[in-house]
Amino acid sequence: DCFLFVGSGNFHPLAVALATSKPIVIADPMTGEVRDVEGIKDRLLRQRHAAIELAKAAGNFGVILSTKIGQRQERLANELGAMILQKGKSALIVEMDTITPQKLDAFGLECWVSTACPRVAIDDAAMYQVPLLNPVELEIVLGKKGWEEYVFDEIVSLAK
Repeated sequence: DCFLFVGSGNFHPLAVALATSKPIVIADPMTGEVRDVEGIKDRLLRQRHAAIELAKAAGNFGVILSTKIGQRQERLANELGAMILQKGKSALIVEMDTITPQKLDAFGLECWVSTACPRVAIDDAAMYQVPLLNPVELEIVLGKKGWEEYVFDEIVSLAK
């Protein structure tokens, strides 16, 4: 009927909550805290919706291709770049190891899409001046998917 997540952080329990629509209780052994994920999930979805809506106005996109082992999704980055171009927008694929706001800001682009670790777009989004999306969110921006198809971490299935 519900899931108990024993660990620190919100990323993984949020992914389970979105994938299953079941209640999740987080038992954090580091802080001794027990909390429900529902409020966190609602706040996160509002933040992601805002990022997606802002990205719809973007004309130039950067697609991040990670050089980190296990995170390099070259085919996915190229597919996303092609998708962006098909919609009449510009796309630049940028290869990097460590993603920081300073590195991305230097390009002057209006939106970024991360094909690296999905936590970058979720956990670190507030640090960036422009929307930082995951691949599924880009598909929503480009009209290929609707909000009802939103998933939290879909990089692996898109890369198939």
